[in-house]
Amino acid sequence: MDDFQEALEQFSQAQQNFSYADPDHIDIATYQLKAAEMKMDTVLSRMKRFEKCKQCQGMHWREHDCLSCPLDRAIEEVAKKENDHQAAATAQ
Repeated sequence: MDDFQEALEQFSQAQQNFSYADPDHIDIATYQLKAAEMKMDTVLSRMKRFEKCKQCQGMHWREHDCLSCPLDRAIEEVAKKENDHQAAATAQ
């Protein structure tokens, strides 16, 4: 499955879970929604950055890992925060 489609489906599911969460589980639903939102942001940022990169012509955007791109570090930080949110949601 395409990364974008997967992220979109996870975000939609998280929104639905949040909408129907009972008061005892609202915190978990909030963490899941935030994690899904961050994943969408990461995928979209990577896709946009790839479109602007002239060094990676002919590659698929998921293979894009140009070390000279200044946004690589920011994307890694967002991915780490996403993992932290998912871990927190799972722990509760």
